[in-house]
Amino acid sequence: MPRELAVSDYDTESTGQKVLFDDVVKEVLGDEGGESLTCADMDGTLFENDLGVLVFLEKLSDPTFWTLSEEQFRSLLLPEKYQRLMNTGAMGEGVEGIDRADCILVLMLWEDIVDLYKLQKVFVEKDHKTMGLEDPLVNEFARKMIEFDKYFMKMDSVLVHRPETNGQLLMRTRFFAGKNQKHVVGLTKKALDRRKKDNVTLAVYPENRLVVDQRVENLPDLYCEREIRDVLDIREMIERLVLVNGSEARVVTTNLQQIADTAIMRTSYDEFFRRNSAIGSTLKRDDDGTLHPKMSRGPVIGDMKARVASMLMMQTRRRLLVAMGDSLSDGPMGMLSLSNGGLFVAVGKDYESTRRKFAPLIEAGKKLGIPNIGKRVLLVDY
Repeated sequence: MPRELAVSDYDTESTGQKVLFDDVVKEVLGDEGGESLTCADMDGTLFENDLGVLVFLEKLSDPTFWTLSEEQFRSLLLPEKYQRLMNTGAMGEGVEGIDRADCILVLMLWEDIVDLYKLQKVFVEKDHKTMGLEDPLVNEFARKMIEFDKYFMKMDSVLVHRPETNGQLLMRTRFFAGKNQKHVVGLTKKALDRRKKDNVTLAVYPENRLVVDQRVENLPDLYCEREIRDVLDIREMIERLVLVNGSEARVVTTNLQQIADTAIMRTSYDEFFRRNSAIGSTLKRDDDGTLHPKMSRGPVIGDMKARVASMLMMQTRRRLLVAMGDSLSDGPMGMLSLSNGGLFVAVGKDYESTRRKFAPLIEAGKKLGIPNIGKRVLLVDY
């Protein structure tokens, strides 16, 4: 007999009562289990970790990956239209919705990273030096690249609506430019094969400033857990939905499609998702497979996730009755499931913070008149 999987719903805070997942599924799916669709986000939902960040860290760990010239790298790191926006914000003229201090820091990080890149490239190309994250130069390069990326994730919700960006997010996937899909798959495999002993701390090192100018000197150390961990309750939910109730499960993620497909194939989720069935973001590519920095379509995020789920409903002739996600970007997909009479499973580090995060989804659902929405939003902790 499978264990009783007791979970909290959005109303648990007021009722004090948990619910049994199997009972909720039976009530919601009824006789439709074999005709239902389950759509799940990947990073922070299937896995505790952000696999996109960990694959990025694999790139940052290997200086030989970075073969662009200094000028190519400078332009790829901060394309001209973003340079203009950051300069405008930094000069006090203002970019609505973005702090001036953030613009200034981004520009300083940009210059620091390019200088570190240039020096790193000299060591690799001229001295044929083998380097990794244990080297202060590579370590600080990685630390500042992740910080730079963090600020654009923070600003993307504003920048994506600026006419200058044409709806493109400045995603870290652009650093696959000039590579091919084999590089994506290979780095994903390396990230998936990491164990706890491979955890690493990234920092800023005073000794680097003796050989290369640096403007940003006071970043806190960043501890990176590199071992991929399943969200165990989510794994068990998907197992029951697929193997017991007959639902078809699909991954819908902002991450690159090749990363998602590789992750599913090489983890225990392979039992529940059909191979190469994930829907994720994709990069433009040449006829020979060389990848471009820009995406072939808009990123699979927010409303796009709901549109993808609608497409999957038409393709599979199933109704979306279970959606799973860890951020408000997954909200539109969750709302589609709730509007169909289904469930949304919200994932987070703890009940209270997850409940607060998804309060806007609940309020929006109530305004739409979705019945019993507090009972049909389940909250799962890591």
